[in-house]
Amino acid sequence: MTKGQPSPPRECIFCLATGMTYEHVWPDWLKNYVPKTLSKHTALTEEIYTDHRNSSVKSWSGDPQSRRLPVVCERCNQGWMKDLQDAVKPIIVPLLDAKPTLIGPYNQKLLAAWIAMCIMTGEYYSPEQAAIPFKDREYLRLYREAPKDWRIWIGRYLRGRWNGYWVHHSLPIAEDGAKWDNNPPPAPNTQTTTFIVGQLFIHAFSSSVPGITDKWRLDEPGRPFLAQLWPPKESFIAWPTNDISDRAAGEIAGYIFWQLDSIARVFGH
Repeated sequence: MTKGQPSPPRECIFCLATGMTYEHVWPDWLKNYVPKTLSKHTALTEEIYTDHRNSSVKSWSGDPQSRRLPVVCERCNQGWMKDLQDAVKPIIVPLLDAKPTLIGPYNQKLLAAWIAMCIMTGEYYSPEQAAIPFKDREYLRLYREAPKDWRIWIGRYLRGRWNGYWVHHSLPIAEDGAKWDNNPPPAPNTQTTTFIVGQLFIHAFSSSVPGITDKWRLDEPGRPFLAQLWPPKESFIAWPTNDISDRAAGEIAGYIFWQLDSIARVFGH
């Protein structure tokens, strides 16, 4: 690019249109459940090698809820994304306060779609670590449904000593027979995300490597505490689930990632 030439316009992560608007990962109607109390927030990045790790920490001023990301176009932002927000609000609000309820099949589908939308947008806090392919985002936009090979679990967590609000891991995993070298490093294709809204604990796992999500079950430490939301496993989820302990919250957030780390080949810059 020659000096003085304008940067190419960004494309919407859901439809590839131009003309970006700023999107809150945490919508304003959640502010009563996720209060903006932090004066700064940080992110830890690790590059994992066979014999060592490189770690770096980035800091931003203000609460992470105040950050807006210019990654969606106005048509998506004010169209299907707004419709999904409006549809899920009466479903999710009782969960945030752990009010007893039953989550039926249709509401499970809507809630899973909303969670996928939040994760797809939130990945762009750190674009270089984004692992979800465009085909997954396009599927959500077209069908208002989380991709079928995603795995999403929910549970009740009453805030204790564990201080996580948004935990995102991403890494590349080679498909059978694939050959990688160190230059350039492979892009992430697998991610796990854990985030907390009110008393709702959400954990999700996705990968573009065929069949890998089918091989994993969130046994210990999650099994006593989490209900599988997506794909639906039960006709109804009885809410609230068993309370998640501080120790279990941290272990669940890292469980699948550290299991996958043992079979992944990750290359740094």
